Amino acid sequence: MPLERILVMNLNQIGAVVLATPVFRALKQAYPQAHVATLVRDSMVPLLDVNPYLDQVIAWNLRWPLRRRWDVVRALRRQRFDVAINLSHSLERCLLTWLSGAPVRVGFDTTEAPFLQTQRVKEQTGAYHATERNLDLVRALGIEADGEEGFRLYVSEAERRWLDEWSRRVGLPEDATLIGLNPGASNPLNRWSVEAFARLGDLLVERGYQVIVLGGPMDAADGEAIASGMRHPALRGTGQFNLRELSALLTRVAVLVTADTGPMHMAVALRTPVVALFGPADPRWTGPYCGPRTVIQKEELECIRCLKKHCPIDRECLKRITPEEVLAAVEAHVAQRRLAPPGPPEIGGESVAPPGPP
Repeated sequence: MPLERILVMNLNQIGAVVLATPVFRALKQAYPQAHVATLVRDSMVPLLDVNPYLDQVIAWNLRWPLRRRWDVVRALRRQRFDVAINLSHSLERCLLTWLSGAPVRVGFDTTEAPFLQTQRVKEQTGAYHATERNLDLVRALGIEADGEEGFRLYVSEAERRWLDEWSRRVGLPEDATLIGLNPGASNPLNRWSVEAFARLGDLLVERGYQVIVLGGPMDAADGEAIASGMRHPALRGTGQFNLRELSALLTRVAVLVTADTGPMHMAVALRTPVVALFGPADPRWTGPYCGPRTVIQKEELECIRCLKKHCPIDRECLKRITPEEVLAAVEAHVAQRRLAPPGPPEIGGESVAPPGPP
């Protein structure tokens, strides 16, 4: 059936929102004239507000006063969406999907309220990437979906100018090879030690690279411990950038060394090479989805990919990852990037010159 108005009920966390981006391209490719909207937590709006495949980004927060939330619901109903696709499992999003008034409501059969959906899609389990799970909801509508092409974030010209000004302010040379260290992760068991990150930072600086320590406000203590624990100076960026600024900065980073966390997915969506350090998490499900990437995980351990939140052997899976092997992976990406033919990244849907040599 022809679809004129499509609503996507989105998710709440950085990584999950980025993993949903191929859905928008698939919908717009199938129905170029359709109005494609997404509802997402208000703090996540900056990740999507320059996405060329979205016509509308609707802010939402469960903590808002009831009247404000009801105003959003009334606005959804006035738009008379033909279909609502629910990417979430939560009861809250199931209710919103139903309250939208869309006659066709698509979601997983494993949601907390599947009876509120008119079309329930069997959720694949096992070694099946979360991005593909999201696309299964689109495929249920008979739409072909290529995840890799749609897995993108975009940076506006305003943020591009901000990046230039920031580089000048911190004294970052145009020809510097900037390596990002991102220690944060919502599950503490997914975090590589600050001592290992500091050792890696020193090895990188000694080989001529510039290092910046990244992370959100909750990572401030670890970020400071890494920078202070290094013998050589590093740029301190933990908690200093909003999501739009971080997106711009990640286009300047030659390689991001990271745990399983939101900025990892942001870097992938910006086509920045990543070296992802995995312990109890499963990269087949939540790892870097596409693009230049290296996943380091100690497969020889029987307990690897345990998905636990408490470890009886003190994170042995991450302790076995050495700074030297991470350095080797970083340098392999840098070498590959230098050999690759030049090509400008997509910035806000337009081609512009890259931010500087790798």
